[in-house]
Amino acid sequence: MATALEWLNQRSAEDWIWSGDGGSNADLSARSLAAASQAAAAIAQQHFPQLSHSPEQGDRPPVILLATADPATFLAWFSALTSLGYPLFLGNPDWGEAQWRQIAAGLAPDVILADLDQSKAQGLGWTAWNQNVDIWASNNLSFPQISENCGKPTKTYHSEGRRRFDPLFDFSEPVEKGWICIPTGGSTGQLRFAIHSWKTLAASVGGLRRSPLVPPGGAIHSYCLLPLFHVSGLMQFLRSLLTGGQLVVQPWHQLLTGLEAAAPDQSNQSSQASEPSHPIAQLDPSDRPWTNFPFFLSLVPTQLQRLLNQPAAIPWLRQFHCIFLGGAPAWPALLDRARAAALPLAPTYGMTETASQVATLSPAEFLRGRSGCGPALPHARLALEPAGAIGPAPLRIRADSLALGYYSLPAPGPATAAVSGRAMVTRWDEAGFLTDDLGQLDGAGRLTIVGRASDKIISGGENIFPAAVEAAILATGLVVDGAVLGWPDPVWGERVVAVVVAEAMAVRAVTAGPVAVEPVAVEPAAVEPAAVEPAAVESVESAPGELVLALNRAIAPQLSPAQRPKQWLIAPALPRNGQGKLQRQPLRAWLQAVLERPA
Repeated sequence: MATALEWLNQRSAEDWIWSGDGGSNADLSARSLAAASQAAAAIAQQHFPQLSHSPEQGDRPPVILLATADPATFLAWFSALTSLGYPLFLGNPDWGEAQWRQIAAGLAPDVILADLDQSKAQGLGWTAWNQNVDIWASNNLSFPQISENCGKPTKTYHSEGRRRFDPLFDFSEPVEKGWICIPTGGSTGQLRFAIHSWKTLAASVGGLRRSPLVPPGGAIHSYCLLPLFHVSGLMQFLRSLLTGGQLVVQPWHQLLTGLEAAAPDQSNQSSQASEPSHPIAQLDPSDRPWTNFPFFLSLVPTQLQRLLNQPAAIPWLRQFHCIFLGGAPAWPALLDRARAAALPLAPTYGMTETASQVATLSPAEFLRGRSGCGPALPHARLALEPAGAIGPAPLRIRADSLALGYYSLPAPGPATAAVSGRAMVTRWDEAGFLTDDLGQLDGAGRLTIVGRASDKIISGGENIFPAAVEAAILATGLVVDGAVLGWPDPVWGERVVAVVVAEAMAVRAVTAGPVAVEPVAVEPAAVEPAAVEPAAVESVESAPGELVLALNRAIAPQLSPAQRPKQWLIAPALPRNGQGKLQRQPLRAWLQAVLERPA
């Protein structure tokens, strides 16, 4: 199987990779990326610890951590290191202190390629490589076209690692050559990685390519707005690379800036949308060859919500061949808006553990009014547990793209405490992966996800899934964001508690009288989980009575009495990760501090 470096060299003469921002990555091209990757491989082979090791002596192969947001930097190092076979762990450059402490103590990488300042790196016990020289100039090797256009300068650090057996860390199942470990979960504060390989990632690409979603010829052209260190962004690069497709990389915030610049001037009702040199305008000029291809776009629900609130985005979205929607549950009102706008939406189901989607509803079926996530893709098999269950029941996944298992780091303690415990490897077998998701499969094998088993609330003997309640709350348009949790109750067993984010003007309008509030969009990652601390509970308050009445009145037709929240709280923001997925553990800890504080 050809490596990433071989694919990049093979396609280096093509114009297949583009920067959609016209800014810091304007010189990102196939030729420069191939050269940068070769230079990165040369640095690794000359300076990084060698892959030879002695498992019988407690050794492990050297581990590399890659945590950079710059696309050119990330793609060059990812391609080089995976091709050489180094065990590679991908990281989020926006991790907080607790996550970095887990990495330093629990993973103990030998080389760290990260967007970290020197003081933070030294605090973690890491020293600068080659006197803190920027990696793009390390050992006098510069990367043509890209070296002077990197966003953040990414530095290379190294540590002694734990190359020998240490009683705190379980290397009896050591890190293995060829592992590509992608972070997943983390809602409890414990970092966990899905262990993939080049083979599992390529299988995900092959499964999508064989599906009816891809036009004849099999090339997958991707317009990437998601971070490349997330599986949803990484797979867009790999789909284009391995199928002969085009790839456009554009930061999400720059697209939003372009959309706002394209909006008509509200101060002059007769004005038309201006034509500045903004990112969205780059889709139109004929001098961009990639505009002629049927492109796939991937969004999370909060991004779609934000775009639907921008009039200039609607025609832009319509020109895509297919818009994958995943990463978090989408609420019915959002899907209805997309359908009314005639967007070629394709709701998906997948996760980091499966290297992105394993089921997808086609745009044609979506526009005809069908709901759910569609049938399994060719490389995946879906079944309910136990066999023959009608549902909702736990979903089991068998797929060629399924990860080998989990690599879990020790959970963090207080900020002043050392991370302790054992890094654990959990491997899956041919039985596949039993998820926490509860699903239904119809006679044609089409999947609908009802909720998560661990999120289920049992109130008054009724099973309540938060996703349905949250969808009804968001559909009212009275709040910016919302979530529900079950809380112990002496009468009901658990009571449904809703935490909503209400834009200030919306609260005043509802409190003053009639309910006439427009929905307000927010960024996908308004609050990182690490930022939601019990100390912030003073900013949480009971929702105004008028707002509660309005919300209860609006959700009554969609929800049974047992599903309706019995308590409403207002918070400034909800903890969501970069994919827009609600982080329930930090929210629960926050809620506990609110509900159990002295009166």
